[in-house]
Amino acid sequence: MTEFQGELLDGCTPDSKPCRVQLGEGVLVVKLPGHPELQWHGSHLLEVREGVREIRVILKGTDERVNDPVLILPPGPETLRALESVRGR
Repeated sequence: MTEFQGELLDGCTPDSKPCRVQLGEGVLVVKLPGHPELQWHGSHLLEVREGVREIRVILKGTDERVNDPVLILPPGPETLRALESVRGR
């Protein structure tokens, strides 16, 4: 499993929250300090947007959220390879 420092826009509040992100075969795990782990399977990664300064991953939300959560990760080939592993490609 590959681990990165990231930020999570949870879809409920306007502020991003720093988090640790673990990417492995078919699963993405977000660890927020003081909260239970959040998990998404590869099919719940709706979109990956690669930018110069960051990679944004749009995650499938639930009905009670205002927007789908967005995970912000560092740019680079290592991050993209780990995301492809989660997505099963």
